[in-house]
Amino acid sequence: MKSADLSSAMAGISRICKGSQTWVGDYRAQLSAVQQLETFFPKSHLAGLRPGYLVDLWKTFPYVDEIIPFQKRERSGLLGRI
Repeated sequence: MKSADLSSAMAGISRICKGSQTWVGDYRAQLSAVQQLETFFPKSHLAGLRPGYLVDLWKTFPYVDEIIPFQKRERSGLLGRI
């Protein structure tokens, strides 16, 4: 794909939802990635899918328009024992 085609395809993106790992330490690593999304898609609505205990931390970050909290479910069966 040519860069002009890529630029026009990216211009049409208006909503982005970015998930992340559930560890607090990953917050720092995610900051630059989220900031780059804002740089490449300045007119898009950026939502972050985050675990409930990180929501307040992510609310302090200016590049995220919306935080969608989730709670991890307990796993059952073999995966729950690992």
